[in-house]
Amino acid sequence: MAGSIADAFKKTQYKEQAQKVADEKHKEEQNKIKEHNSRLEKNNQNNRRGEYPTNNKSQNPLGVATAPYNFVPLAGKAVSSPLGTYLENGKYGDYIQSEGKFTGYIDIDITTLTPTCINWNSKFFAPNGNPTIPGSTLRGMIKNYLKIISCGTMRAEGNEDLTDGHLYFRGLASSCKPFSKYYAEKMTGKIKHTDADGNELYINDSLAKAGFLARLEDNSYMIFPAQSLKKPYRREKDANGEFVFKIDRLGHKKFKYLVPKGIENSIIVSDEMVECHTGQMFGKGHYYIFSNVDWNHGYPVDKKIIEEYRQDKQRKGLNLLDEKNSKINISNSSFAYGQHFNHLAPCFYLEKDGKVLHFGYGKYYRIPYENAISDHIPKDMRDKKIIDFADAMFGCKEVADGSDCKDGFAGRVFFEDAVCTGERKLLDAAQPKVLMGPRPTSFQLYLEQNGGIAHWDNNTMLRGYKLYWHQDLSRDGWKLDGRPTKGGDFEGNAPIQPVEKGVKFSGRIRFENLAKEELGALLKVLELGKTGMFKVGMGKPLGMGSIEISNKLHLIDVEQRYTQLFEDEKWKSGEIETDSKEFLNFFSDYMQKATKEQNIEKEYQHILEVLEIMMNWDKKPSDTQVRYMSIEDDDKPFQNRFVLPTPEKIVEMQNKEK
Repeated sequence: MAGSIADAFKKTQYKEQAQKVADEKHKEEQNKIKEHNSRLEKNNQNNRRGEYPTNNKSQNPLGVATAPYNFVPLAGKAVSSPLGTYLENGKYGDYIQSEGKFTGYIDIDITTLTPTCINWNSKFFAPNGNPTIPGSTLRGMIKNYLKIISCGTMRAEGNEDLTDGHLYFRGLASSCKPFSKYYAEKMTGKIKHTDADGNELYINDSLAKAGFLARLEDNSYMIFPAQSLKKPYRREKDANGEFVFKIDRLGHKKFKYLVPKGIENSIIVSDEMVECHTGQMFGKGHYYIFSNVDWNHGYPVDKKIIEEYRQDKQRKGLNLLDEKNSKINISNSSFAYGQHFNHLAPCFYLEKDGKVLHFGYGKYYRIPYENAISDHIPKDMRDKKIIDFADAMFGCKEVADGSDCKDGFAGRVFFEDAVCTGERKLLDAAQPKVLMGPRPTSFQLYLEQNGGIAHWDNNTMLRGYKLYWHQDLSRDGWKLDGRPTKGGDFEGNAPIQPVEKGVKFSGRIRFENLAKEELGALLKVLELGKTGMFKVGMGKPLGMGSIEISNKLHLIDVEQRYTQLFEDEKWKSGEIETDSKEFLNFFSDYMQKATKEQNIEKEYQHILEVLEIMMNWDKKPSDTQVRYMSIEDDDKPFQNRFVLPTPEKIVEMQNKEK
């Protein structure tokens, strides 16, 4: 009896000692992470002071992100148009037919300031053999600027102003402490493990469970629980028989393991089990075997979760919804017990109250943020009941219930194509430099950062409307450097044929029954061209598409046109070239009153100031300030979450350089 008590006491002591060692190791790791992040915070403080690094190899200011784009901020509230105010008590038809409406057209002359391309089958768009900027392209450009200068709404429904959804992330090894901590809170916890001697230890591990993602006959999805077993790979040795390893950023020794060639990110099926192999990297020394599926108890997966998983463009590993990863032959395996599905793949997942929260392939997979992109737009700017200037002038699909046009109304502004009027100076077709797509997962670039690092589940707002900086671009500065592939092209990078700088286009904007404030808003956008330049077409991040626009306003006296056919033996057009100043003043007065009533006067003035900075042609940022960052940069700007400075900060930094 005494012997058994002593053995039990020793076993308890051993268990406590083993747990203490595990806890001390965890504490040591946390201290190293704390020290590492302390250095990062010092870098970020330098960022906020606008200081630069002493490392000559660095491509970026210390802690400062660079990009060919920046943002014009949001006002926080949307301004209703005269039409929106009228519809609160009146009808759309009465508004259009009421006095004080103007019909006419605006002639616009466009001059390219840099190589510009409206791409169509690797050539500049030229439906009649003459280079042409489509009216639809001009419409989209003008509408975007109109939204900015009139404090318009920003809605996600129907992808009107942005594409909404829940972005995905994985912050397990992030050097940004709050971010990695947040991921750990979501995906890890104290999990009971048993060591080789049968002792139970609680170690931080992934909370994800093993299962099989199945698509049923009605195209709905379910996940069926399974058991998983962790299996090791063999460690790789060098020529001297020593294990190959490297020291990670926390000072830990990471061994290299021998992952058989051809099985990275693969699923291997047998009658008894399924092997799941992820990508190869230092320190990753195991794979998982799935077996013992419970086909009688599945968890439903909401359609929205499936669709948002499908839309995660940043995933580098295996896509569980890809048909090539569907192991339908599992349905014929003995362990499936006759179950049949049209898509089946092993996965890890988390569920709550019988519903799947999210799923992925590896045990530490990418998970969705709780907040959607649209949650970072001020609520007052998402209001469907507000009819802003863009809605009123360009048309609206639906408006608030109770009006006579709840199904929407057509626009009253129409854009004709702008056709080349001078020499057709086309450059030789060539492949452009590779462009990066939008990466909103880089929250330090797309979200407001106020002294710290805020991500998509923090209480912060979108930075605003994304615009591209003007750049000094040479005649061939847009072309891709390097050696093409055997086929003559770099894969995924088709040739384009821009026009040179100095090419002239002419077009026309027609309008019908616009209120004086609405016409003033349209003219205000075009008047921005007196102090700044616009951007159009493709290749904006490379500096392409900078254009200058001049305009002339012509009003049409409709009554005169249709009551008198001739004047001096010519058709009576009723057209009068008119000064824009009066209408610009009407719009300015309207915005001054509206922003004052909503207490956003300062915000609106700030918007106009930032917009002027972004459109300024004569005071462009330096090349180093508008370059795309790379994961290969010495200071690792993406990994360290360098924050993108505001346009005003960039101007301040540039002045310091001088």
